[in-house]
Amino acid sequence: MTLPGFEPAPTSDADWLDTLADRYRWLGVSVDGELIKMSAWLEANPQRRPRNMRRFTVNWLNKAASSQDARVLATRLRTADPWAYREAMGRS
Repeated sequence: MTLPGFEPAPTSDADWLDTLADRYRWLGVSVDGELIKMSAWLEANPQRRPRNMRRFTVNWLNKAASSQDARVLATRLRTADPWAYREAMGRS
C-alpha cells in the first residue's frame, strides 16, 4: 500500500540522488555542492561515519535548506528595510 502523493524511494543510489536533486533544487540548495561538503566532512571524521547514509544525506540537505532560508530571509530584511533588519538582529 502506498500513500497518495508518496513515491517509494528508488532502489539505486544514482536514481535516489537524482530524485533528491530534483526535490531540493527548488529550495535553493546546490545538491552537488552540499554532497562535496558532506564527503569532505566524512573524510575528516571517519570515526563519526553514519550507519544509514541515506538518512544522513537527507538530514544534511535539510540543514542546508534551513540555513539557506535564514540567509534569504536576512537578505530580504536587510535590503527591504535596514532598520527593521537591525532590530530583528538585536542591534539598535
